[in-house]
Amino acid sequence: MIDPDVTALAEQVASPLLQRLLQEWDARRRGRRMPARADFQPEALRFILGSLILFDVLAEPLRFRYRLVGTNLSWRRGVDLTGSLLDEHPDQRLREEAVPVCRIVVDTRRPYLFRPCFIGTSGTSFNYEALLLPLSSDDAVVEMIMAGQIFPEARTGD
Repeated sequence: MIDPDVTALAEQVASPLLQRLLQEWDARRRGRRMPARADFQPEALRFILGSLILFDVLAEPLRFRYRLVGTNLSWRRGVDLTGSLLDEHPDQRLREEAVPVCRIVVDTRRPYLFRPCFIGTSGTSFNYEALLLPLSSDDAVVEMIMAGQIFPEARTGD
């Protein structure tokens, strides 16, 4: 099944790693709107594990908890956010940009390409590319968001 929305999105993704992540997500849908977390084995995502985030979607009120933060991302940010809440992230600007994007993914149940600017502890800024992908075990309610984040000169894998 060719999904014109996914095809159009794939054409906008600059990073080959994120293009591959989108292909993996799309292949695991098998005719569904969204794949489930159980459809992915870590070995299949080895190419991007270090640059991957998994968010648990918490309802009432809608919030997002870091379940997994890849080693490249923890290294880049200087902190491992695993277990913390996105709306409590120490970087206010990131919170203000990322929380609404996660809400869009939950509301639309569609992938979302995001290109924010990250300012490192040294004051250096980097534009990066993030691809957020909804995951659902019942194909109706988004229970997790899988996000790949690629920075310029980012290390790949683990």
